[in-house]
Amino acid sequence: MKRFVVRFTGNDEPPPEDLERLRALPDSKVIDSSPRMLLMEAPEAALAELVRSIPSWSVSPEEFTPLPDPRSKIRRSR
Repeated sequence: MKRFVVRFTGNDEPPPEDLERLRALPDSKVIDSSPRMLLMEAPEAALAELVRSIPSWSVSPEEFTPLPDPRSKIRRSR
């Protein structure tokens, strides 16, 4: 199962019934949450269908950005 970021794009707080619908999605799991965002592990098609039916929510796949190596490199001159 893939992980997705589900984000509330409205101006106010998200309605509690929207959060309940997202959390009640079958075969899904909320990994982490904040007041306007959820990290979910869920079937892609089912989550996309649910988000389309709820206004002011968007879904995108979880992305990883590798951090640069903080160690200094010694340049060799020839």
